[in-house]
Amino acid sequence: MERSKLHAVAAGVHAEELSRAEDHSRCASTTRRVYRLRDACTALQLSLLAYTYGRCSAHSISVAVYVEACASDLVKDARVVEDSALSSSPTCDPSSDAITTLPASWLYIGLGAVDAARVYIVLPTYADYFFDHTMHWARIAYSEMARQCVSYGLIAKLQTIGGGWASLHRADKSLICALQLHAVAQAVSNEEVVHKCRLFIGWAHLWNCNPAKALEVFHAELTAARRRGHTAHERRCLHAIVNAEQNPRLAPGGMHTGHYPLVDAWRGARA
Repeated sequence: MERSKLHAVAAGVHAEELSRAEDHSRCASTTRRVYRLRDACTALQLSLLAYTYGRCSAHSISVAVYVEACASDLVKDARVVEDSALSSSPTCDPSSDAITTLPASWLYIGLGAVDAARVYIVLPTYADYFFDHTMHWARIAYSEMARQCVSYGLIAKLQTIGGGWASLHRADKSLICALQLHAVAQAVSNEEVVHKCRLFIGWAHLWNCNPAKALEVFHAELTAARRRGHTAHERRCLHAIVNAEQNPRLAPGGMHTGHYPLVDAWRGARA
């Protein structure tokens, strides 16, 4: 959250202190519910939302209702306070896990849906906000690193298994590995592996006695490789094209070809 927005919330807290003093003089037995939220970022976002709406009844009530409806997930501590029992604001002790009557900032967010009690949330300190904000992005980074670690492990596994089936010229097994590898590589945005997978699919067509489809895939990849300036992949494509056009063992009915219904079925589904 930008510092200017935090200042806006602070100004709202100051205005609330003034209105609270006026309310106290008019009604000495008003019930107030004070919540401290588990996450400092959420607390500041809800505070800013309530402040932005300018405590307009239609919106400020919705903020309070939202907090109470999601209390099991959002709220860390809660306390009901009577104005008649207070000489100052009900607040939260930063060194304790419980809400006490020591000085701290808290902000009005609306009226309770059931009993129309005034609902407040305790504003976190800058230290709390910094810690929660840092940990939020740390968890995101950890999740992404874990996802990529698992994905690259799976890529290595599929490349090994697919290479084994390719050495046996099994078009069906190679195609399955190539399609799985293509999906994983796309998930981690690894374009290098994605283009290799497309070449593997072309080889599967070649081993399945379909050189025309294989050459279509090989030439498409060759064009893409030249457009990207990827010399290594261009050489792979040229090698595949030469084999498809000149290798008698890869011609229909050759020693390294066969007929696999799975490849035909996949091609029909893609058509």
